[in-house]
Formats: sequence, structure tokens, C-alpha cells
Amino acid sequence: MERGTILDFAAFHLIRSFGGYGKKYRFNKFMYLLDKELKKDDIDIKLPYSWYRHGVVVEYNIDDVDYISSLDFSEIPKESRKKVINIIKVIMDEYRYKTTDEVNKEEYQEAPYKIQDYFREMLEITKSDNTKPSELSKWLKKSLIEFPSDDFDDIYPLFLEWENYLEKLIEIDYPKKETKDFIQNFWFTFAEKLRLLTCTNINQVLIEDWEDTYVNDFSELEDFLFNFSFQFYSEYYTPIEKNKNQVKSEEELHRMASKTVWE
Repeated sequence: MERGTILDFAAFHLIRSFGGYGKKYRFNKFMYLLDKELKKDDIDIKLPYSWYRHGVVVEYNIDDVDYISSLDFSEIPKESRKKVINIIKVIMDEYRYKTTDEVNKEEYQEAPYKIQDYFREMLEITKSDNTKPSELSKWLKKSLIEFPSDDFDDIYPLFLEWENYLEKLIEIDYPKKETKDFIQNFWFTFAEKLRLLTCTNINQVLIEDWEDTYVNDFSELEDFLFNFSFQFYSEYYTPIEKNKNQVKSEEELHRMASKTVWE
């Protein structure tokens, strides 16, 4: 019989506790909570995870039920097994009946960057027809102030360009569906860099795959913003007369950035 690790043991009992086969999203959240609590007792299960688009993602296959249940856990210290099971019970008592959105919102309070929560708020706003543009503008301004430019220095110029357009899309009350798509265009690329910076216990092969994905997505975001600039000023945004010089200046700045920043 193949020996299971303490990670396998924790995953197996967590899945059994909340009937989690196939429910990867909640599994991610609960495993992160479990790992955090176990570390307080100096138990490191070597959880392979990163922060990504919708919070923590754990790189563990929970769908192979037969394999997980066949593992031998007898060599894991009894005290460690007991602590795992006790903490899982506490987590289930607190979170079993909370909605995924409630669990997700709590998780984001521990996100490594405040801007992650701001993007979550912006995307939530675009799902509702009852929100005002000012609500979206509030979170956009927070994002501009809190953007972690030191850690994300390569994508920061694209963020500034993207933020400038989004501010104007809000101003003209751009449709919510298209606004959501525009936000996601930047956020998904940002998230690729985010998981590279936050990955823990991830194998090198997977990290290299993520690096390739980020390079590709970064290039696509550059192209998207470059093409969007011409469409934006010709189709979407018609400034009042007194602001035309300002808009013209912004167009020139964009063209200059396109020529110089990325060379």
C-alpha cells in the first residue's frame, strides 16, 4: 500500500467532512484555512498553493477518490493526525453553512495585496444593474493608490493606461457587461503575475508553465490596450470642447509610451 503524506491525510479528511469531491473552489478555501491553523501548532503540510483570480488555488487533485482513500497514513504521528481532524471540525462548524461568497470575502481580508480585494469589489459591481458608476469609481481610485508598483513594476505602465481608460468608461456610463470584460482583461493578466509571486510548494515545471503564460498574456494585454486606444477615442469617448486638448495630449502620451516604454 502506498504511503500517504500529511497533506494527503488532511485533504482526505477535509473532503470527507464537507462532501467535497468535485467542489474544488470550497476545498481551496478550507485547505488554506486548515494549513494556516496547523502552522500555529508547527505542523507544515507543505500545501502547494498560490493566490490567483478568485483567491487561493490549491494544486491538489481531489477527484481521484479511489487513490486518496487507498493511501496508508499509519506512519503520520498520531498527535498530528488528531490535530488535523480537530481543526477540520472547527472549520466545518464555522463555515459549513456559509455561502461561497461569504467565505471568499473573508479570505480576501488576508490577501497579500489590497488591490486584490478592490478588483473583487469592482467585478462584483459589474454584476449588478442597480449600482452607480460612482461606486466603481471609488474602488478604481483605491486601486490606483494601492497598486503594488514595486512588485509589479513590469505591468505598472499598462495598469496606468488601463486605469485611464476605465475612468473614462465609467464617466460615459459604459455598459456593465463590457465594463466587466474590460476589467477582466487587465485583472486576468495581473493574476498571472500574482500567482508567480505568491506560489508556495509549487513544482518548478508548473512554475515555468505559468511564466510562459504570463509572458503571452502580457503581450496580448499590450496589444489589446494599443488597439483599444484608437477605438475608444473614435467610437466611445467624445470630450467636451474645453477638454479636447487634454484628450489629444493623452493620445500623444499613449503613442509615445507604445514606442518607448516597451522597447
